[in-house]
Amino acid sequence: MTKISDNLKEHHLHLPHIHLPHIHHRKEWSNPIEFLMTCVGFAVGLGNVWRFPYLCFKNGGSAFVIAFLSMLFIIGLPLFFLEISIAQYSKFGPLEIWKAVPMVRGIGICSLLIASFISLYYNILIAYSLIYAISSFLPTLPWTNCDFYWNNPKCCVASSTIKNLSGLLTSVSNCPLDSESPAKQYFNNYVLNISNGIEELGEINWKVAVSLFVCWLLIFLSLSKGVQSLGKVSYLTAIFPYVMIIALIIRGVTLEGAMTGIEYFILKINTDKLKDLETWVDAANQVYFCLSISQGGLYTLGRHNSFNYNHQRFWKISLYLNLFE
Repeated sequence: MTKISDNLKEHHLHLPHIHLPHIHHRKEWSNPIEFLMTCVGFAVGLGNVWRFPYLCFKNGGSAFVIAFLSMLFIIGLPLFFLEISIAQYSKFGPLEIWKAVPMVRGIGICSLLIASFISLYYNILIAYSLIYAISSFLPTLPWTNCDFYWNNPKCCVASSTIKNLSGLLTSVSNCPLDSESPAKQYFNNYVLNISNGIEELGEINWKVAVSLFVCWLLIFLSLSKGVQSLGKVSYLTAIFPYVMIIALIIRGVTLEGAMTGIEYFILKINTDKLKDLETWVDAANQVYFCLSISQGGLYTLGRHNSFNYNHQRFWKISLYLNLFE
């Protein structure tokens, strides 16, 4: 042992200098609750309002819920906890964290590209939703009848319903096969103002342009002061989707035939769908989508936590909130 020590002194062994960024200057959340609300708002959004019900209807109702909960516990929540933990203790974002393994630094770049693409198309969907929200205050909903200027002779309203042999309500249309619903014409002819073909550019759609500008302006104001301003906005973005989901549930269960649908899609488990691989693939995709894991956003949010923040307790609260949605 003495001989080894003498050799080290003789050859003047020097360790390489490792330069670390000044992570102690990184801003932190003003309140731990703001971090929780931001992550909840990051996970719950339009996808829980329209994508999840569609997948439930496609994959047999309760069978998809079973597959979704299984994937949530097996894949989603462990990865969610892992990304938050790595970001909190390293203080690195999605681009910096993968410098530890230079061979896979492309993962961080791909995460940034995925987040950018999602932000672009998701903001357009929110712009459409804003137009619908404003139109919903009109005395007559513009997508319920064919009396507006954007409707053409193909517009037809199918309003009659009958009960089939199993007792389910079925819509019966007395419209021709080439007809279009008022909702379809409202979206295509009014919201999008679609031209006759790709060769006809048409004019600027000012409704969508102004709505999209308002959406990007709100994003700019939310991020103008970093996590300080984002944390305050998160109280609205996290709570509002739950209010909407509760309102839709109340509206849905009060409609005619609601109990028949609940019994058919929820109380009866479709074992054939549960054995189908596509059901489990859709459930895994929905878990990745709703928790926003593997997209880089959780790294960005988690690195602004204090080093001693109890993210294990946050993980449990997030679990209950995601099970509710």
